[in-house]
Amino acid sequence: KLIGAMANSDIDAGSGFAIVTSRASYELAMKAAQVGIPMLAAISEEFAPGPRTLLVGLLREKDAREMLVALEATSAEHIVCARPPSPRAMDPRDLADAARELGVDDNRITVVDDHSGRVDGVDAGPREALDVARSVTDPDGQLLVTGSLYLVGAVRTALGA
Repeated sequence: KLIGAMANSDIDAGSGFAIVTSRASYELAMKAAQVGIPMLAAISEEFAPGPRTLLVGLLREKDAREMLVALEATSAEHIVCARPPSPRAMDPRDLADAARELGVDDNRITVVDDHSGRVDGVDAGPREALDVARSVTDPDGQLLVTGSLYLVGAVRTALGA
């Protein structure tokens, strides 16, 4: 419905992002990507209460603070900031700065960046960002990979999905 309404209203799909209040399925993400929606955020009550880690990577044209607010990042146990595999990727340090500006403590933020090729002496790409996110996620917690579909797709590939 959203995609049809945007098309009928001549809204540029690439100029923002879509927030849905339902489960984010693979099919929904693919439809969004096919029409040029660069980011899809799903806010759903399907997540059980408890500690949550966000693995987030954004494109430069996105407002990091706005996205972190939409993702309720201030309530996340930990935020892992990563660089999506795209030439338009936002520097994950800028994303971390936006989280700090929102009041997230520095000890809850980890930056994993493949631009330099290393983090803490380890090669750093989407797979390594996922490994870092898993290592800081509570055993009973949830890990949400979100932000750019480029990052989500790379993590899916790393998982063999």
